[in-house]
Amino acid sequence: PPGERRRHERLQLFVNLRLRRLGISGTMEEQTVTENVSRGGARVFTTLPVASGETLTVADLDDKVAAEAVVRNVYAGPDRVTRLNLQFPDAASFERLLHAAGAPPLPEGL
Repeated sequence: PPGERRRHERLQLFVNLRLRRLGISGTMEEQTVTENVSRGGARVFTTLPVASGETLTVADLDDKVAAEAVVRNVYAGPDRVTRLNLQFPDAASFERLLHAAGAPPLPEGL
């Protein structure tokens, strides 16, 4: 049977962020909110046309801190809202981003 593939536990935490996607028609961006976060990633809502494997820039709403994220999965939930599973290769940058966006520090062991 398949085992748990996540390396870190998820924490239900709602943080306002900005997503930026550089495409052939220019830069697209939107304000979004996380649905949950873990030590190295987040699930966010989106309306952007994004595919798995793309790299996005994620920033706090004041654009003080930004971090690169890789889209690991794109899917529509039961509510028909599209969600992105984002992985942040630089976990420390992601934690600085969360802090700049007003999130509490992530608990140890998460």
